[in-house]
Amino acid sequence: RKRAPPPPPPPPPLVAPADGAAAGIRLPVVPVGLVPMAPPLPVDTRLVPMAPRPPKQNEQHRRRWTEGEHAMALRGAAELGRNNYKEIAKLVGTRNATQVKNHMQKYYRQLKSDQAAAAAAA
Repeated sequence: RKRAPPPPPPPPPLVAPADGAAAGIRLPVVPVGLVPMAPPLPVDTRLVPMAPRPPKQNEQHRRRWTEGEHAMALRGAAELGRNNYKEIAKLVGTRNATQVKNHMQKYYRQLKSDQAAAAAAA
């Protein structure tokens, strides 16, 4: 059987000895609390500005519901059933089922809140 080669020797310590001159090293004089900065990187003038990133999937169609879309959704809810989001979305035409579901849930929640406030005020 072959023996594994011995491990490489440990690297020299990164900390300079207390007396840098004794080791032949010239250390820059830096005031206490400051860290010397690296020189600035060269600027490549050939770089072209990046194009703006495409919108994320959930940002692509974010817009307010028009009065027509809302009216069509309410008509669809009355005719097709309040929770029949796929068919209501087909009727609206410009929104998908998830968008219709979220809109209708928010609408009915607000309607219920307004009715409760009106009842409490009466």
